Amino acid sequence: NDRYFIVARLDSIVPEGTRSFEEVKGQINNSLNQERRLTAAKVLAEQLRGQFDQGSTFQKIKDNNDNVDLVSSDTKLLNRSFNSIGQSNFLVGALLNASIGDIIGPISTNRGYGIVKVVNVSAIDSSDFEIKRDVIYNNIRSQRQNENFQNWYQDLLDQAEIVDNRKFYF
Repeated sequence: NDRYFIVARLDSIVPEGTRSFEEVKGQINNSLNQERRLTAAKVLAEQLRGQFDQGSTFQKIKDNNDNVDLVSSDTKLLNRSFNSIGQSNFLVGALLNASIGDIIGPISTNRGYGIVKVVNVSAIDSSDFEIKRDVIYNNIRSQRQNENFQNWYQDLLDQAEIVDNRKFYF
């Protein structure tokens, strides 16, 4: 963020070089465990998709697997977070190209992998847009005002001559 300045006093500086294996062992273990879990989740999701393609239902798959969460119905706008899956740009992109009845997935999410069936697609409600038109206009206007202010402020900072007088205070 370029809007703020900070003056900090360092109490120590970490010397250059690499840390010992003992210091980073925990981080490496966590990283490897996370990678293994994601790989296992991907393999499981692909197997479940195969079962689904062979005629199995979401409920049957859930009953046979304890590691699977079933969200029976979740109606959201595409810019909102989905239950259990969270917000995923991959899912939103896939849903934009999907039709009713399509099965999407496995799709990578922040929480693992997901398989989604498109049950319904709502039509655009133009009356809702008319109601929210002023709110949308004000939001866009506010964003533009903030952007213009940020540009003006950045130009001021670029042209400013800042003198470092910290030596007189510390």
